[in-house]
Amino acid sequence: MGAHVIKRSSLARADQKRRNEQRTLAGLLVAIIVTLSLVYLLVSADLRQDLSEANPRSGAEVDGAPIFGWRPLAVEIPAEAQTLRQHGPADGTSVSMLGYMMDGCRVVRKGAQVTEFTLMPDAGSWVHAAHRDPDEMVEVRLMSGTRVPYMDRRLVWVTGRFHHIRSVMRYGEALYRIDGARVREASAKALAQWFSP
Repeated sequence: MGAHVIKRSSLARADQKRRNEQRTLAGLLVAIIVTLSLVYLLVSADLRQDLSEANPRSGAEVDGAPIFGWRPLAVEIPAEAQTLRQHGPADGTSVSMLGYMMDGCRVVRKGAQVTEFTLMPDAGSWVHAAHRDPDEMVEVRLMSGTRVPYMDRRLVWVTGRFHHIRSVMRYGEALYRIDGARVREASAKALAQWFSP
């Protein structure tokens, strides 16, 4: 009779241990699924379209200047090259570009009044910062006496005079600049309105 009681007791403990392990495993799986779902939702809500490959519609103008896209600014240089060939419009050409307002070499707080910023085709996300490739950065200097509130990663139209400012690529330093710029906020609809699919 004593052996029979011991056997039941050890079986009951083994069953209890197995149930505890199953509950722990189920809890871990639920925690992982909830966490991954939350990350997915946050990243999805924060995504902005990459403008690198967007092609402006032929003859399209914004604020009286032809729209210039990012693709022609892309630079491919052989490793042995010391200087760059100029890409994009000629120096001094009036252009309008669509891009994201980003800080340059210094951090700018949201809402601060600025006279310059960096325009980029990709805004990145909170988990992956935008790449600071020189051929995907345009320094923007506003018209004299003009300031705009800085809004990180805001989609904007920039219209002004285009310039090539460097002949050597250095990561994080823009190859191009727009001077005397006018800036206005753009909507996501601008892509469909002004660019070809």
